[in-house]
Amino acid sequence: MAFASARTDTIGDIGSGEILGNVGVVTTYTEYDDGLEAGKFCFYDATNDKIQIASNGIVAGVVKRNVVGALEDDGAYKTTNSNTVDVIESGLVTVEVVPSTAIVKFGKVYVSKEAATLGKATSETDTTKSIALDGVFY
Repeated sequence: MAFASARTDTIGDIGSGEILGNVGVVTTYTEYDDGLEAGKFCFYDATNDKIQIASNGIVAGVVKRNVVGALEDDGAYKTTNSNTVDVIESGLVTVEVVPSTAIVKFGKVYVSKEAATLGKATSETDTTKSIALDGVFY
């Protein structure tokens, strides 16, 4: 895990897009949409073999935080600053959560399809607003 500065007086929170432990699957892609954000779910476009932001594909996984990415890009991947994007496809991972989500330990995880919170984890069960996953909140 990388830190924003070389010195810290307190232990900070772990950011979104971190894989925890040493068990999981991470795949690197060279074709992706500009603006993918660490800690949000992304989607796979099979037609173009590309990772995308739009929710009209298959949920591919969680965008992994780029520890060497430009700080001014706020964790967003852009083709101007990175040739690849890593996607955490399985494992224990930190995610961005819709602010109004009531998280229950071992509660089912859904992915938001709504424009303002697209790609964030939620407990919203309405299939017009979210996509069900096999994952659970921990």
